Amino acid sequence: MKDGLCRVVRIAQRVKAQGGEVRSPFLRSFRGYGTHQDRQLPIAAFVTRSQWSSTSSDSDDVPKILPPPQNWSDHDTRNTLHHPLRHACMNIIRQVAGTQADLPTPSAPTLTPSYLLTSYTLFLTHEPCIMCTMALLHSRVKDVFYVFPMPQTGGCGGLVKESVPGLRGVNHRFGIFRWKEELLAELGVQGTGTELSVDPTLDV
Repeated sequence: MKDGLCRVVRIAQRVKAQGGEVRSPFLRSFRGYGTHQDRQLPIAAFVTRSQWSSTSSDSDDVPKILPPPQNWSDHDTRNTLHHPLRHACMNIIRQVAGTQADLPTPSAPTLTPSYLLTSYTLFLTHEPCIMCTMALLHSRVKDVFYVFPMPQTGGCGGLVKESVPGLRGVNHRFGIFRWKEELLAELGVQGTGTELSVDPTLDV
């Protein structure tokens, strides 16, 4: 867990340091794309899968061994790619989907179909927006960890106080954990407070 949080914060710090100004006249024509918002957003995601699952087809007491762990990382690219839906979460899901598309199709259907993020844990710098939270729900993510809350737009306890997966009627629930910013210093990650801040009204 600690390694995943450190990694995702450092990815965001690297994105911030690299900058990447957007020079699209199309984007600049919209209100809200000022000089400081024309750069890449320091929002990052990292997803990993544990080698062990708590469920088994034979017995609930015997863990099921999964394929070797796989990791993906990405960051928000909506500005540099001029695409409003290229949030960090959506980019991660696209990566996983692209990888699974290359896998051979099983010869027989399974009783428990595997979704895109089944048994995966996602680490984020910022609380995901409602759209991304719904995408994570439909992808059947196992757990989500984030550092910075987004009270005005977040779908994991920010705008939606009960969190999207906590709403009545949804067909999947996943764990949501916030790692307090001050604890990052104990992990050797410094200077994240203002360095990784974003517009509080932004859908992350």
